[in-house]
Amino acid sequence: MRKTAGLIAVGLIAFAVTACTSRNVPAGTRSASVPASASASAWPQPAYSTTPVIAEPATTSLHDVTRTQAVAAYRTLVGYVRADSYNPARMRPKTYSASDFASVTGHLTPAMAKWWKSTVAGALKYDRQAADDMKIIAFYNIQGTGNSAFAAQGPLVVDEKITKPMITGINAKHLTIKIRYDANLRMLDWVDVGKPILFPVSKTVTYDLGQTHGTWLIDGVDGSWHKG
Repeated sequence: MRKTAGLIAVGLIAFAVTACTSRNVPAGTRSASVPASASASAWPQPAYSTTPVIAEPATTSLHDVTRTQAVAAYRTLVGYVRADSYNPARMRPKTYSASDFASVTGHLTPAMAKWWKSTVAGALKYDRQAADDMKIIAFYNIQGTGNSAFAAQGPLVVDEKITKPMITGINAKHLTIKIRYDANLRMLDWVDVGKPILFPVSKTVTYDLGQTHGTWLIDGVDGSWHKG
């Protein structure tokens, strides 16, 4: 399926229970991975997690935008990705409402936000495709393996890593940024009560960013994710 958000094409595809794959939007020539930032502690820290390892991005084919501007856009995107991917209010299984997903719209262009609201509405009506589409942006209803559940206290997410970031410039107001995002969900075993389990989740996503009133916002996504 393809959806247009603003000027950028968006590709999303259905997720299986444990994994999802889809085509990636071309993001120019890839380069070797870049060493992780030595100043990760300077990044904003969501309450749910511990200090992440975040790589500095490589850039290619920038048009009418400097590397400094492109890296600033990347840092903005990282904040969105971390805030939206693992929100404690959405992580544990429960009865959901549209308000549980409303915070995501603040990181989207108007066209993308309209799509998001429609997709959430579909998911709440038990549309499997809509529910699966949402998880490329925001994980929710995470149930872990058959015999595990989230710990009652402490960080839900640890060992975050954002690696292989690549920025491609489309023009002064449109960028494409591809990243890999890995983390461990902190679970407890139901059978061996209290035994900690680290449940890995990863996703590789290409984000299209557009400027709205001078702010970089997500205008499209295409990617895959896997858990367990």
